[in-house]
Amino acid sequence: MAGVKRVLAAAVATAALLAGCSSGRGAAPTVSPAEVTADWQNTTLPGAVCGLPGPIALHQGTAVIQSNAFPGSPQVHVSVGSQTVYGPLEGTGTNAAGVSVSCSNGGGTADAVLANGWAIFSVHGDHAHSLGVITPQHPPAQGLPMPYVSQIDISPGKITAQEAWFQASDHTCCPSGISTVVWRYAGGKLTTP
Repeated sequence: MAGVKRVLAAAVATAALLAGCSSGRGAAPTVSPAEVTADWQNTTLPGAVCGLPGPIALHQGTAVIQSNAFPGSPQVHVSVGSQTVYGPLEGTGTNAAGVSVSCSNGGGTADAVLANGWAIFSVHGDHAHSLGVITPQHPPAQGLPMPYVSQIDISPGKITAQEAWFQASDHTCCPSGISTVVWRYAGGKLTTP
């Protein structure tokens, strides 16, 4: 059994060495999603994802922030969703992650959502560096729940965001407005067209 473990360890080490030799010079380091060990439940998010100044430190996936950013909601409940998306934003392979984030008044329904978006990180093993945030670009309608970014796709140099928004005839469960927004990544910044 010990011999099998040594052979397996040698094979893994050889594969890692060969993978390193085959990557191009100057290319961003890449990892598979399985190699990303960042703890998204206990990470620090950029406050901009909730329209708040300063960073948001999560503990077990949530945080409660005292803020006057939203009239009538002195506390902002921040939580990460169950979805994390990985992709090759900075080149080939996986080197970026998007973490879905919801910011609410604690009410638990679509009406309680104050802001939402995706925090985008450059990832290398357990190290994550914030690259920016993806937020809904569709303007909120007076008296209706906030628009939200339902999903993203990360590819080299861009993030494609699927947005959903509510129309007057929609129930709070089911927005009928759908759009796609492409965010560009260049020079270390995320921008919309």
